[in-house]
Amino acid sequence: MRLFLFIFCLFLYISSEQAKAIDYNDPALHKKRFAPAKQYELQTGNSYKPTQQEYFKERVPYNSFIESKDSNYELKAGLATGYRTSQLKFNIAGDSSGEGISAPNILSELTWKDVNGYEVKPNVEYVKKTGVLKGLYLSASANKSITVSGKNQDSDYIGNDRTGEFSRSVNGSDSGHAEGFSAAIGYAMDFNNVYGVSSVRTTALIGYEFQRQKFATQDGVQVIPSLGAFDGLKSSYTTEWNMPFVGAEITGYFSNNQQLKLNARYYRGKYEATGNWNLRSDLAHPNSFTDEADGNGFRAGLEYGWEFSPHWQLTLSSDFYHLKTYGGTAIANAANGASFSSRFNEAVWKSSNYMIGITYNF
Repeated sequence: MRLFLFIFCLFLYISSEQAKAIDYNDPALHKKRFAPAKQYELQTGNSYKPTQQEYFKERVPYNSFIESKDSNYELKAGLATGYRTSQLKFNIAGDSSGEGISAPNILSELTWKDVNGYEVKPNVEYVKKTGVLKGLYLSASANKSITVSGKNQDSDYIGNDRTGEFSRSVNGSDSGHAEGFSAAIGYAMDFNNVYGVSSVRTTALIGYEFQRQKFATQDGVQVIPSLGAFDGLKSSYTTEWNMPFVGAEITGYFSNNQQLKLNARYYRGKYEATGNWNLRSDLAHPNSFTDEADGNGFRAGLEYGWEFSPHWQLTLSSDFYHLKTYGGTAIANAANGASFSSRFNEAVWKSSNYMIGITYNF
């Protein structure tokens, strides 16, 4: 995180030093910035210096992000990599009602914290600038990460509301992976648009996102009762979120070659998970149990871009997810082929990343 902030501040400093070196009174520099009615008549050698009032009225920050290489569309493709951290909590009741009358309303609860790893994320974005489909926005991205560290706790209770804890193990979670993809369609609107140059863009969009993550449980230590370390633990819990969404983006362009984008999405969809408890001989393998529920949540993101050449842009970005479920169904699959149903109370997944990337503007 400190390295991320250091790089961000460094690029802001470099860009500000570049801006100081620009002579904004040079007519050639403003050839694209002023309306043709203010002709400089450069061909004749005559110079025209606008008044201060005209300068601030007519000048619009020139921006190569919007005034793209092709005037009919904008197309960019990028690749980012960085650090990702996640946490997950879920619990189930002792019976299908979950009311805590004949069985605990929370029988078992598992929590993963500080599940950290490294992520790579390719993406592509298209905006139509002319014609009947002017403003059409299309985007797609994928992500893949590998887990390198994490912690897990598994607790079981005999009473309601997490009372009477009779079993607790604290375990490692140093393996696993996550992957996903997202696709969106929307409408982009440019404001303060003068002669193809824009300073602010807002985009309304709808789309679909899928995220899957495998949480591992290993290196077990039994705390309640105090039995110490035990061997052979290699369990896993794999979650899947299938989430249509609505969202919005706002992008501000400044300092000639920089941009700052804010984005937000609201999700509503399905949660499915599969557990493999490898030390439970009474359960089936690899599908020891399955959980299903409806859920919702949001994603918020921030991206800074610095175009350091006519086609290439450096990006620094961060996204934060918060997804949760309503009540659902948990089905345990016994080794003899039988199955048992109970109430799935909830799952809460949080994840954030900190990325540095490169983007090519076609």
